[in-house]
Amino acid sequence: MKPIREDSISLGLSLVGIMLLLYLSTFVGFSDFLLIPTILLLSGLVLQMYMKQKIEHDVTLEPHEAKNILLYTLIALVGIGLGSLVSEGLFKPPQPLALSVYDQAMIGSFYAISEERFFRGAFTSFLTWKIKFGMVANVGSGLIFGVYHFAVYGSSPDKIMYVVFAGLILSYVVLKSGRLTPAILAHLGNNLMGI
Repeated sequence: MKPIREDSISLGLSLVGIMLLLYLSTFVGFSDFLLIPTILLLSGLVLQMYMKQKIEHDVTLEPHEAKNILLYTLIALVGIGLGSLVSEGLFKPPQPLALSVYDQAMIGSFYAISEERFFRGAFTSFLTWKIKFGMVANVGSGLIFGVYHFAVYGSSPDKIMYVVFAGLILSYVVLKSGRLTPAILAHLGNNLMGI
């Protein structure tokens, strides 16, 4: 199993996630809905530092690598889109606060970056490092991603099934491409389309 690589896009998006956290906690107010993604982002970064010897950093992106990232991002978006046909009303998560569309987009982006940094960047990397069998890492990551989303969607079977499916697709894309970037971009696209 090839290691999951970091590139300038995934690292840049992690920096964007940190800047979004600073903006949201300053201007929207740090509350319960920012606590969990903050923990995910920070623990994902710390776990990746722990596994640094197992994570490759690709500082340059060749044109064929950029096309590969685009291809896998599109595969993930199509897969997630097809999975969303299972669950009506999926893109109407509960809104704890009345927020502007701009703030909702920033929160959705922060969640996407944080969740991918943890679930695919750290958790899936850890599973492939320790188990060395991609299918187990893929299924484990998808299932844990679904369990995590109980807090958002409750125990609604169709919505949880969709989230597990989305987690499987995102993990698959990361494992096949060997990069974290397509999963972050696809998750960002999914969250922003839901606003």
